Amino acid sequence: MRENKLVHLRRQSRWLARLTILLLAATCLLMLLPTLLGLLRDDPSRLPVSRRLAAASVHWTPALFYLFALWAIGRAFAAFGRGGTFGPSVARGCTHAGVALALGAAASAVAVPNMLRLFVQRGLIEGPPRGYGSVLVFDMAYVAVGVVGIAFVLLGRLLERATEIEREAGELRAELGEFF
Repeated sequence: MRENKLVHLRRQSRWLARLTILLLAATCLLMLLPTLLGLLRDDPSRLPVSRRLAAASVHWTPALFYLFALWAIGRAFAAFGRGGTFGPSVARGCTHAGVALALGAAASAVAVPNMLRLFVQRGLIEGPPRGYGSVLVFDMAYVAVGVVGIAFVLLGRLLERATEIEREAGELRAELGEFF
């Protein structure tokens, strides 16, 4: 019965790995296609493509972190689905995804508004007449994603530690078995 559940979990994990890759590819396509179309269209403001590309790059910066988080989780699913041990696969995936989520949230809340303000002040992109005034965009979604990211990092570290303890316990059991 136990083995049957493990086989089922591995099958589910392989399926989730494929789904994650599909979501990653679809998200990349949904990011790139409109951006490319926007860069190629006739711009009434006559901004050069390089400036429009700079603006698009700033807006998509947080998405790169979120895409890495999807990729890390997909790798964890795939590693477990291929027969890897649960602890190390998931611990690594949780840690990498958590760092990426936290950095993406920070980029959304702090980096993007400051980069936009800097680009508007330098005249690289057009923006509001007074520029972007805020140093920090407070949005509960960014806070929630950042906290979930930090929780994933903690979960990954806890799983790493549990795996170490399990390995040590196995070594002690084997050593104890030699005595009897």
